[in-house]
Order: sequence, then structure tokens, then C-alpha cells
Amino acid sequence: PILKVDDIISSNYRIMTGRAYLTNNAYNTVVSDDSHEAHYTTGQYSVRNVSCGHCLLRIGITYTGALDQQNHHKIGKFLVGQHLFVRPTCCLLRNRRLQAEIPVPLCLRCHRAALRGSMQLVQFMTSGFDVYRTRKLYEQ
Repeated sequence: PILKVDDIISSNYRIMTGRAYLTNNAYNTVVSDDSHEAHYTTGQYSVRNVSCGHCLLRIGITYTGALDQQNHHKIGKFLVGQHLFVRPTCCLLRNRRLQAEIPVPLCLRCHRAALRGSMQLVQFMTSGFDVYRTRKLYEQ
């Protein structure tokens, strides 16, 4: 994981891509060595870019300094774009009745749930079947 729910301080922040989480920690990430100045609505900061440790996609920034004393509490915190933590379409459809055809490929989680559901349906449909009698039908 990149974020843990317990580390989120606030979801009421913005970053260039839209809404963002202010967090205490970010996991499995790479922080750039270069620091640069950034001007946000709340003040001027020194920040470093933060990327995913696996794919190196830029996911946000970490505060390394703040010009205003009132913003020093952000130093060492991470600002990560919320748009990166959206569930796949198949997961959003899980609580609804699905059509005969699913419009998108399933993620691994939904695929496993579908298999489990199919197996439960087969078990329900075949409960009470006498296997011995069914075999006898084929042998005749």
C-alpha cells in the first residue's frame, strides 16, 4: 500500500491534479533528491516530489520547509492526489446487480469474488443431487 487510513490527516487539500490527502506517511514510495519552491494558497513551501516505488508514477509531494511559521506543522507530511486511489469500475459495480455482460475486465479481487459466487451457485443448484443415480442415467 502507499497509504494507510490511519495515516490520513485530512482529505480537504488540493494538489495540481485536484483533491489530495495530507498524510503522516507514504509507503513504498521514492522521494526525489531535488527540493523546489512551491506557492500554494496557504503559503510558500519547499517540497520534494514523491513517486510510486514500483512504477515511479508521480503521486504527490512531501513538505521539506515552510516560509510561514503557522505552516511548519506540514513539514515531513505528504500530499498525495486522491484521483490515484479510485476503485476500478468492476469494484464500483459490486453492490449492484450486474448485467448479463460485464462491460470491463475484472480486477483480481472481483474475479475471485465472481468465482466464489459461481461456486456457491453451483453448490446450491446441485445440493440434494444423488451422484449415484446421475451416473446410472449416463450408463443406461
